This record gives sequence, C-alpha cells and structure tokens, in this order.
Amino acid sequence: AGGNAVDAAVAMSFAICLLEPHASGLGGGGFMIIHLEESNRDVVIDFRETAPSSANYAFYEKFLKNEGRDLRPEFATGGEGVAIPGEVAGLIMALEAYGTFDRPQIIQPSLDLDKQGVIVTSSFAGLLKKHAYRLKEFEASRNTWLKPDSSLYRQGELFRNPDFIRTLQLIAKQGVDGFYKGELAEAIVQASAETGGIISIEDLNNYTPVFRQPVRGSYRGLEVLTIPPAGSGISLIELLNIIENFDLSELGFQAAERWHIWAESMKHIYTDRSKYLGDIDHVFVPVDQLISKTYAKSLAEEISLDRVTEEINWGSELRDPAGNTTAIVVADKFGNMVALTKSLNWYFGSAVTVPGFGFVLNNHMRSYNYEKDSANLMKAHRRSISSMTPVLLFKNGSPFMALSSPGASRIIAATAQVISNVVDHGFDLTAALKLPRAYNSKTGSFKAENRLPDDITEKLTFLGHNVSLNHSEFSTQYGGVQVILIDKNGKITGASDPRRGGDAAAY
Repeated sequence: AGGNAVDAAVAMSFAICLLEPHASGLGGGGFMIIHLEESNRDVVIDFRETAPSSANYAFYEKFLKNEGRDLRPEFATGGEGVAIPGEVAGLIMALEAYGTFDRPQIIQPSLDLDKQGVIVTSSFAGLLKKHAYRLKEFEASRNTWLKPDSSLYRQGELFRNPDFIRTLQLIAKQGVDGFYKGELAEAIVQASAETGGIISIEDLNNYTPVFRQPVRGSYRGLEVLTIPPAGSGISLIELLNIIENFDLSELGFQAAERWHIWAESMKHIYTDRSKYLGDIDHVFVPVDQLISKTYAKSLAEEISLDRVTEEINWGSELRDPAGNTTAIVVADKFGNMVALTKSLNWYFGSAVTVPGFGFVLNNHMRSYNYEKDSANLMKAHRRSISSMTPVLLFKNGSPFMALSSPGASRIIAATAQVISNVVDHGFDLTAALKLPRAYNSKTGSFKAENRLPDDITEKLTFLGHNVSLNHSEFSTQYGGVQVILIDKNGKITGASDPRRGGDAAAY
C-alpha cells in the first residue's frame, strides 16, 4: 500500500500475535535489525524482556535444582517466570523512527483479521492440545484459548479473540502508553501477582527498548550484519568464521567430513556462548575477540578431520532448548531490509493470560542462568541472553540476504547452515531450506534430521561422533528459517522453511 519494509514488518508482527499466539506475542520480546538503503544506515532495535526491579536470587532459589544449574519444571508455568515484556515498545519505536504509516493504519489489518476469524492451523491446534494442561490452571487462559465448554479448538475451525482486539485498539489509540501505563499495565501487574509474579507498575512504566549498532562480520566476501548481545549474533559470526577456514564447496554437501567440520565448529561456539554472553549493558562481553578471524582460525586449527575433539565444557548446558519464537523477514523495492525475531520462550509462554486483554505473558525468567559465576546471571533490570539471531547479508555493498529463524539454541546452527547452503554450495532458496540440518552443542551427541545417508552416519560414528538422528525428515527442532535473497539484477525472492508454518508473499 505504498509503505516500506519497516511498515510491513511491524504490521506483520502485530498480525502474527493473533495468528500465531502460541509462539510469540505482545507479552514477549525480541530483536529487529534494519537496513535503510537511502541513508545507508543499519540499526538494531533490542526489545528483549528485562528482569523485574525486585528480582533477586533468593526469590528464585527455591525453583533451582541440580546445585543451581537448572530450574524445576513448575517454574515454566505461572507469574514467577514472567519478565517485563518489550514487544510493544520495540515495534512502536521502529514504526515511529523508520516507518511511514501511523499506528491505526498498521494495526487495522489485524483488526480486520479477527473480524473474519482466524482459521486454526495444525500447529496451533497441536500445541494447544499439548499445553492445555498448563492453560487450564488459569481462568483467563481457559476463557481465551478454550471453547466455552472447555473443549479444544481443532484444525480448520474459526478462532476469535475479542479481548485481544481491545488491546490492539488501545495501542492504536495511545501507543506505548496504552500498554505500559493505565488499565492494561495494571491488568498485567495483577495477572502476574495473582499467579506468583513480581512485576510492578514501575517496571512497566520504565521499560525502554534500546537502539544498538549491529555487529559486523564477513563470510567469503559477503558482509554479515547481525545483533549484539544479549542476542546471539556474535555466535553466528564466530561459527561462520570457523567454517570459512575449510573449503566446503570442494568437499561437497553430503561429505561426512563436511558434517564433521560443522559439528566440531559448533562445539566451540556454543562453549564460548555459554561462557561469555550476557547483557552487554551490565557485563563485559569480549565481542571483538569472539568475532575475530584470527581467533576463529585458532579454533579451526584445533579441529582434526580424522577424529572428534575432546569434550569442551564450561558451565551448564544452554537453558530451554525447546523454546520457540516467530521469525519475519521483509525487503522492499527501495532496497530496505528487515529481519525480526520475537518470542514468548515456551509455547504459550508462562500460560498466564492477562484477563480482559487476550494475550499470554512470557516465561523468559527461565532464560537466565542462576549459577553465580555466569555472565548470564539473573539480576534485576538485566536482559537474559537469547539465541535469536536475525541477520542481513550484503554483496559488493548491496543488500543480498535477510534471514531469521525460531528454534531456541538451534537458531544459530540453522541460520548458518542455510547461509552456507546458498554461498558454499550454490543451492536456490527452496533447496537451501529443505536440505537436512545438524546440531552439536558443546557437549552431547551429533544430532541431525534422518535424511543423512547411512554411509555418512557410519563415517561420523567411525570418527567418534555419537550420532542421533531425529525420527522425522523435517523436524521443528531444527528451526524454521525465513529468508529473502536479492540478486544482482534487483530481483527479490523469498522462501519459507517447510519445518514450520510460514509462507513467502510478494506484492
């Protein structure tokens, strides 16, 4: 309708809160990276949730297990796990700074969607069934997400959320104040308090998203721009830097040695992520070292092509490997690009729905570490580290690719492998997304989708890998990468990962 990529990204973000409320929503937060072609400007908007001002270690200590290395399952459901939502403030900041439409114009398509009724997808229906036991704990959640007779919505049925429309109308009229002040803010605080949480009115009044400079790297001559901590963009750059030391195109996509290199490289970057990443406003993160080509070369030299590396270990494993998000990428005719990732953490977040307003609150207090020597230690006002890694790539100075993915800790691996599939192996976007993926944390087995040929898994086992194949050919555990590519003639192509619900559209 004449707008730009930022207008579209913000409009899509509000709409997806209605269409995919189990994966992201106004009760969560995220990150957005924007390229503005006319001014040749790049910016990150960090709207990650923050810990409440009264958050302290003693409050959460009762939820810890395994000597403080992990959290008890019951901490996932209820107000105790809720961090201060950032999504509304982040989206409005982006729109007001770089969009061309006003709030009512941006939000109206979402209002129109609810009038039509949302058709329940297989994903929505399946995850509603899986998490119904959590949602049933709270009256507002039962009233919002279940039918009046307490039965579940099924695929193909119409779902409406009139309470959420009230929320959108408030934001359209009052902007940020409509969410972080007044009746809606009071309702959030009350919903949190009644379910064990500690969010205050002051927490909501004082929440502010942050403009940040992108982290810059390169991969085989392409410029890579992504988000700084508390996001995991530097881990993506570190992984690509290590991989760059090996000629993957010469090895070929289905060479066992190629998969071995990915596995060994991932061990290093996930170890560094666990050790060093935290809220950059509160702890020192050695960004320059972690994205250094020299440092990556030293790590690559530790990788032997004929055996696995001895176990690399620091701290606990990454928390919440099953967390989930929504990914959006947009490019426009002006050359602008946006990559955005946003999340509630678990599906349906904390399962606490704000009464009368139709959205669930996140459970991102699970995303902090509670080991006292961790860079990601939970403290008031801090942002927890996130696996979210929206990224933009440039070729000869011109916009080339925009990528974003859900998938918790596997986001980094999935995004890097799609980039490599295009750059190293020359696959088109559809093929690049469909090809099998693998994941290896700093400890544990080599995990992959079950389309790896037997001779490759046998060779990897011979090298010393404990190979674990997923039961399905396309597993949601391996992300849901959304990607746009702009060729040298300016032709824009988009593709959506077959592993999760999504689509590519052009206008």
